[in-house]
Amino acid sequence: DAPMVLSVQSLANGLQVEDVGLKFPVRGGRVRIVGANFGASSSTVQVYVGDTQATGASWMDDERVVCDVAAGVGTGLEIRVHVAMQTALMPREPVTFNYDAPMIARLEPARL
Repeated sequence: DAPMVLSVQSLANGLQVEDVGLKFPVRGGRVRIVGANFGASSSTVQVYVGDTQATGASWMDDERVVCDVAAGVGTGLEIRVHVAMQTALMPREPVTFNYDAPMIARLEPARL
């Protein structure tokens, strides 16, 4: 059967934090991808967020892969998992990746 992505979870200190669907730090970080039919070894797995390949992809089992997502910006980025030359199928509601929105902390000089 073809691989399938069901969810993406942010990891902090090796622990699950939350599903990524709403936001993810622009500095990047470690995520766990949950799905099905991810194969039998990490050498056959590649993960992409948008057009950027994640690093350190590590096969956990047939339903879980962990990887490091690069720093970036954007919303609605497609998550793609390639296993043994097959691209993971998406459920009816595609799993997308959203980085946190930019935020202005202060303006300098304080007076104009």
